[in-house]
Amino acid sequence: MQKIDNIRLDTHADNLIMQHASEKLGFKRCGIIYCIDDGSPRIAYQRYGQTGI
Repeated sequence: MQKIDNIRLDTHADNLIMQHASEKLGFKRCGIIYCIDDGSPRIAYQRYGQTGI
């Protein structure tokens, strides 16, 4: 099995459940990104250097 060292995700500012779940799983907020198709802002998260995923 291959270990994953770096995972990124994003979610809408209104999606409080996803934000809470991401932080509970060890993801850190790392900025704002903008969707390429409609330009809407998203909160970016990243989790790196951890095993077990």
